[in-house]
Amino acid sequence: MTDLDDFKKTDLVDDVLAAHVNKLQAASMQSGFGNFETLTATRELVDNDTAYQVFTLAAAAQDVELPALNTAANHIFLIMNDASSSYAATVKTFSGAATVATLAAGEASLFVADDGTWAQVGGGGNGYGTTEARLTLATGMPITTTDQTAKTTVYLTPYKGNVVMLYTGSAWVVHNLTELSIAVPSTTNTPFDIFLDYNAGTPQLAVTDWTNDTTRATALTTQDGVYVQTGNTDWKYLGTGCTTGVSGQIENSETKRLLWNYYNRVSTNISVIETTASWSYSTAAYRPLNNDTTNRIEIVCGVSEDAVDIDAMAVVLSDAVNPRYTGIGVNATNANTWDILIRSAGIAYSLAHTKLRTVPAVGYTYYQCLEYGSGAGTQTWYGASEAGISAMWMC
Repeated sequence: MTDLDDFKKTDLVDDVLAAHVNKLQAASMQSGFGNFETLTATRELVDNDTAYQVFTLAAAAQDVELPALNTAANHIFLIMNDASSSYAATVKTFSGAATVATLAAGEASLFVADDGTWAQVGGGGNGYGTTEARLTLATGMPITTTDQTAKTTVYLTPYKGNVVMLYTGSAWVVHNLTELSIAVPSTTNTPFDIFLDYNAGTPQLAVTDWTNDTTRATALTTQDGVYVQTGNTDWKYLGTGCTTGVSGQIENSETKRLLWNYYNRVSTNISVIETTASWSYSTAAYRPLNNDTTNRIEIVCGVSEDAVDIDAMAVVLSDAVNPRYTGIGVNATNANTWDILIRSAGIAYSLAHTKLRTVPAVGYTYYQCLEYGSGAGTQTWYGASEAGISAMWMC
């Protein structure tokens, strides 16, 4: 395929690719093939106009009207509202009959005559979710490799690009993102959703607290298949956080993954190792490992899509043959949930191992490492590197 215009006129162009074509086309045309114009009134484009149009709106918002539909003569337009503009450019069909898109300052989009109407490239696809960014607790670091504790700010940082598609309330537009931030809500132990608010062309982050660990105060809905907030379709859903027991603080650490990205999730490790050298427990009932409720891992999940893989293990020495177990308590300290349960048995050192693979429910969840004695004799449990709970989680 050598004809770029023919390529872009197809219905098969993915929006992610289209967003990059926008930038590539702009860069290649700026040397003299485009039209650079300051608008003081409605601009009526015609088919003889060049494909690349850059408008500066210095005095007021203006309309840009696309040519009358003519299959033989219509060609693609790349329209940009220059970053120095102070107002929005509304792209409409011929004679202003209908709005196709609204471009804030610095935004650009491709427009094609397709199936009897003017549309943005990829309008029939499902690329409106394009979000080249991640939520993070460290400025300039979309992926952190060290514990982020007692943090008071959430950042949205460009990741593998800086293009994001945003809904204006009437159309989708391409926006080039720079890092944004917002304060963590002044709550304790409460999930909250994080959104990218179009905000009339000046995107900003917004948060909404949940009612409790499992219930949103304001539900998510979809706009063209993309998650947004009910009642605010120009608020694109980015992910979910959860405050700690300290008001206004959040954590993303090896024991607590309390920031979850809807876009561009990466695999992370979560684990807690019991540091006590040894202790005794022989009762045939589940309790937290070494009777310590901090032997747990904690996560928050905004949309139930990925599974978490969890292992709970401990070395046990017993003077009785009765079996003993580790366990995984899902929001529980005395009940075990498992897929595979390998008992420690016999009068010897042996390994008790419990494995669980599950798709977490939305909201906050903890997974407690449990122990279960044989109910006879004496069992000695060993910690340090020999007992604990660990998991792999996408966030």
